Amino acid sequence: MKKLYALLFATLTTPAIADVPRVVVDIAPIHALASQVMGDLGAPELLIEQSATPHSYALRPSQARALEQADLVLMTSEALTPWLHTPLESLAQEASVIELMLVEKTRHHDLREGEEGDDHDHDHAHGEDDLDPHGWLDPENAALWLGVIAAELAKLDAENAEVYMANAERAVQEIEQLGQRLEAQLAPLKGKHYMVLHDGFQYFDRRFDIEFAGAIALGDASAPSPARIAGAREHLSEHNVACVFTEPQQNDRLVQVVIEGSDAKTAQLDALGAKLSPGPDLYSQLLQELADSFERCLGA
Repeated sequence: MKKLYALLFATLTTPAIADVPRVVVDIAPIHALASQVMGDLGAPELLIEQSATPHSYALRPSQARALEQADLVLMTSEALTPWLHTPLESLAQEASVIELMLVEKTRHHDLREGEEGDDHDHDHAHGEDDLDPHGWLDPENAALWLGVIAAELAKLDAENAEVYMANAERAVQEIEQLGQRLEAQLAPLKGKHYMVLHDGFQYFDRRFDIEFAGAIALGDASAPSPARIAGAREHLSEHNVACVFTEPQQNDRLVQVVIEGSDAKTAQLDALGAKLSPGPDLYSQLLQELADSFERCLGA
């Protein structure tokens, strides 16, 4: 009987997992940030598998139900997932929705049009049409967003507010230390040029001073024209590009066309963590793998 009373008391006094806000996240890197903030209290739901492109996606019925039941939805940017706007309006009417690229003080870059791109770097309101939405690849943005996620969860779940804030603070410190390590690792690559199939990496290359020579496709993932492909071949020669990167979510056929007849190597960059397990460690693993890929291909 004592054991029964003890079990009943524990059940009544232990916070129930059902009381923790139900969080739905668009992509794996943001899922990792939310997982770090939630810690042992709960696990966010991931909408888009890392092997899929976020620019176009069809929700499964189970994912639609997750949106209906969500208390908080974290999305990177409508520019990244334009298809998500309609499901959010129809399914997640009761949820708090945070579009992270619109968070104040987030570092923004415009989509790069030419070989050098533009030099816009600002933290004010930004038009969705010209916004490069891959902002999670700048660890300073990730650190900012951790605090935003923690503050919203604390608002929704005041009982565990201190846990969310402490988890976020610890995660921010880890990201800052990671950024310092990557700066040292990538410093020898300063001045070396790379090209990429899909221009989704400028938040990383600008943060760590890696020179961008051009992309075969624009950052909005639209199909490149024949003229753009021809221009990419010219950039390859003009900048003495040593490496042209592909992505696991994209067909590398166009990369092979561009490098044909040159000495350029190919390697892979992954902005979403296609080969990584979703969870709190994915974000730091993702940035480390990007750094390692740049170092292997450009450092030789």
